[in-house]
Amino acid sequence: MTAAFSIAAVWIILSAVGHDSAKKRCLSSFFTANDGTISSEGDALCTIFPWADVGIMGGLWVLLGAVHVSNLLPSSIY
Repeated sequence: MTAAFSIAAVWIILSAVGHDSAKKRCLSSFFTANDGTISSEGDALCTIFPWADVGIMGGLWVLLGAVHVSNLLPSSIY
């Protein structure tokens, strides 16, 4: 189980590190006009969504870690 949490942590870190490339792909895929300009709305949205994904993954990692640790504790503590 520890290996799964380690792999998930690495995946979250790699996602956070790859934020700039995700933003560039988002802008080029969804917000580039015919003349090659990028709209300001696209810049805002393509900045928010990759960080929201990383935040959701991190939050789930913490939640699942807390549940895992609580299951490891002896039941007499409750």
